[in-house]
Amino acid sequence: MKRKKIGAVIVIVVTFLLGAVAGFSLSTIMTDAEARKDKESPYGNVSDYVKERLNLNEEQIVIYDELIENRREKMSEIHSEYRQKFREQTDSLRDEIREILSEEQLAEYEVFLEEYSEYRKERRKNR
Repeated sequence: MKRKKIGAVIVIVVTFLLGAVAGFSLSTIMTDAEARKDKESPYGNVSDYVKERLNLNEEQIVIYDELIENRREKMSEIHSEYRQKFREQTDSLRDEIREILSEEQLAEYEVFLEEYSEYRKERRKNR
């Protein structure tokens, strides 16, 4: 009976982990799709379009470009922090899962993690 409970917990935890990873991957895919959509936009490069449409003068263009670059840097920092926190949570969850596994299960889990890591690397390459 206890073995069934442990098995059920393992299934639930692994399902949760896979769901989290799939959700993150889907989010990344959707973000990439939106970025590609922007490139295909009738506006072309949105920043250039805005400068032209608003007929910015040289001084405004310099300030506008600085504002855009500063915001891009801040957004990149936020993205890096998010990725780091997500990685920490994933690693922590994996460590907790490892604690409840038998030696045989642990060995199989490590193989799975390696396979999954390779799978994700290939997917990133093919984008």
